[in-house]
Amino acid sequence: MTGKKKVLFIVAGISLIIVVPIALLVIQLYSAFAPLITNAPNHVVEDYVEEKYGFKVDVIETNSYGIGSTTEYTVSPKDDGLIQFMVSVDPYDYTVIEDDYNVALEIDKEYEKLKTVIPEIEALGFSGMEGAPIHLHYIEGIGDTAFLHLESDKPVNYATFVEEDFDTYYELYELVKKSQANVENVAIFGTIDQNGDQKDISFYMGPPEKVISKEELLLQIKTGYLEIVEYEVVKPLEKEAARLNNERFHFGNQYDDTFNDPFDSWFNCNLTNEDGKCTSAVLSITYQKGGLNADNPFLSEDLNTIFKFIEMHLEPEIKVDHIFLKGDELSAYEEFDIEYEDRITYTNTDDLINFIFTEQ
Repeated sequence: MTGKKKVLFIVAGISLIIVVPIALLVIQLYSAFAPLITNAPNHVVEDYVEEKYGFKVDVIETNSYGIGSTTEYTVSPKDDGLIQFMVSVDPYDYTVIEDDYNVALEIDKEYEKLKTVIPEIEALGFSGMEGAPIHLHYIEGIGDTAFLHLESDKPVNYATFVEEDFDTYYELYELVKKSQANVENVAIFGTIDQNGDQKDISFYMGPPEKVISKEELLLQIKTGYLEIVEYEVVKPLEKEAARLNNERFHFGNQYDDTFNDPFDSWFNCNLTNEDGKCTSAVLSITYQKGGLNADNPFLSEDLNTIFKFIEMHLEPEIKVDHIFLKGDELSAYEEFDIEYEDRITYTNTDDLINFIFTEQ
C-alpha cells in the first residue's frame, strides 16, 4: 500500500469513527424526542370523541406552542359545523388530556338565541368571518364567554365612522341585545381599504338584560379607537394647518403610511375624558433637511408659528405633551422633541432653542 493510499485509508477510518457515533446519536435523539416535535394522528382525537360522546368529528385546526407543549386540536361534529371545541393531547404519549366540549355546548345555547336575529344582522351588511356562516367563538380558559366576530361589506373608516356608519353599528348592538344571547364582545372587521389595511371596530356588550344608549356605546368605541377622536379634532383644523405649511415645515410625518390621507397623523390623541373629548396629545412636524439647528434663522419664527397654532386651537383643552420635529430626509437623522414642561419653562423661544441644543 502506497503512502498516499495509507493516508486516505486512515482518513476514511477516522471519518467513520466520528460520523457513525454522531449518526447513531441523532437516531437515538430522534427516537426519544420524536413525540415532542410531531403531532398525534388525527384518528387519536377522532376516536376519543366518538368513544366519549358518540359522534364523529372533523379536525379543523391543529396548534402546538413549542417542543413539549400540549397539542390543541380544534374539532367540529360532522353533522354540525357551527359547533367547534378543543381537544388537548399529550405530546409524549398521545393521550388525551382534556376537552372543552361542555363549554362549546354552552356557547351553542347562546348561538341558538343569536340565530333568531342573524337574518337581520346580515341585512345590515355583516357576515361571518372569511365567508363562513355567522357563529359564536370562545377563548379557551375564559369560562363560558362568547365572542361574535363579523365582517362588514365595506371598509372601516375611522374618519367618517360617526357620521356614516355608527347608526348601523348601534342597530347591530340592539339586535344582539334583542336575541338575549350572552355575548361578551362584538368585533367587526372591515374589508381591505385602498391602502391595503383592514381596520376593525369592537365593543363590549355587557349583561344581556342591560341596554346602553347610543351615546354610551359611541363613547365606549371612541375610548378604544382614538383615531375617531383625532379626526374630530383634525377636521376643523385641516385648512388652517395647510395654510401654515411652508417650504420649511409641514404638519404631519411624511414617513407615516397615512401621510397621503388628507387627515394624516400630525395629531395623535393620548387620552380622553369621560365625555370622549381628547385632553392630551402629541404633534408631529416634518422640517426641512438641515434646518433643525441653532444656526437656522427661521427656526425661532417657525416654532413661534407652531406654538401660536397650539395656543389658539388646542390648549388649554388639549394639552400638547410633546411636539416631535423630524428632518425632511430619513438619512438626515435630525429630530428633537419639545416637551410641554420645557415650553412652559422657556417662554422665550430663543431660550428654548438654546436649551434644546445645549442642554439635551
